[in-house]
Amino acid sequence: MTHIILHGGYPEPWAGAGEDETLFNALIEQAKAADSNLLISFLAQNKKEDFPHLDALKNYFKSNSPSIELKLVDQNDFLDHVSDYKVLFMQGGNSLKQEAFHKRLERDQILENKTCIAGSSSGAMMIAHHGISSHEDGIVVKGHGILDFAVIPHADAWPLNQYIPIVRSYKSLPILCLDENQMVQLKR
Repeated sequence: MTHIILHGGYPEPWAGAGEDETLFNALIEQAKAADSNLLISFLAQNKKEDFPHLDALKNYFKSNSPSIELKLVDQNDFLDHVSDYKVLFMQGGNSLKQEAFHKRLERDQILENKTCIAGSSSGAMMIAHHGISSHEDGIVVKGHGILDFAVIPHADAWPLNQYIPIVRSYKSLPILCLDENQMVQLKR
């Protein structure tokens, strides 16, 4: 079993590094329990080189688990590998770019051969029916509908009284509000 992190990307500097530490450590433990392989895909950028903190990310995994085999791919490489891996973790990032990339994927591609699908922030929205982006005071972002609810990420920092009516008006579904460093997980 190989674990995938779908990484949306961060603004300058690597703003989410501290927040992701708990999730990254959990994935390291899952990878150790499986085959010690970890694939990280950058979905908000077109090329791996567009992410200025690539070395810091590599060093984080090397220093925390030198036995992990780390592979980094960009959007095009990811499409070639998505169905080859059992565990899928979709990291956050720019939700509009994440949605644009996921429009190229079929729901069946995401589900094929998976034993676990997880996501945080915009990654959680891609698992859900829809969610909301903070761009322009709240734009609905369409997910794959793998789980039939809506997601509002960063609920501890975003204006819920403004975003809940927008999310509910798109389609009336249960709404899951995720705080920082929380994720949605579906085991199959």
